[in-house]
Amino acid sequence: MKNEAFIDGAASKTEDELMSEWLKGNAQAAAQENFLNRTFERVGARGLDAGAASLTLSHVYQGLVGISAISQILIANDVAKDSCEPTLDGHLAGGLLGAVNSLSHFMLEEIDQLADGADRHVRGAEVGHD
Repeated sequence: MKNEAFIDGAASKTEDELMSEWLKGNAQAAAQENFLNRTFERVGARGLDAGAASLTLSHVYQGLVGISAISQILIANDVAKDSCEPTLDGHLAGGLLGAVNSLSHFMLEEIDQLADGADRHVRGAEVGHD
């Protein structure tokens, strides 16, 4: 049927032309502003202190290194389980998952504190206080 010209038995548009029109229509709909598509940056450049930002970035980096290491251990544990090799004790694996959760929580808190500090700095500058 590809490239045949018919719609309800009448010669009209090819399948490619119909698909092209459909894609254009959907692209236009996607391009329309939709409040659900809006994103809000938690941290922006306004009011950001370079020293605080670099310290936060360093802490988040250290946390991600820890999460990466724990993830590698847990992945290796699953491979060992699938290969009928000795695995970590269930409590140890659960503890490592808890550590990943705690690390991610601490990193989010660190970023929130940085963003809150930047917001306070911007609000203070807007009312004339620094």
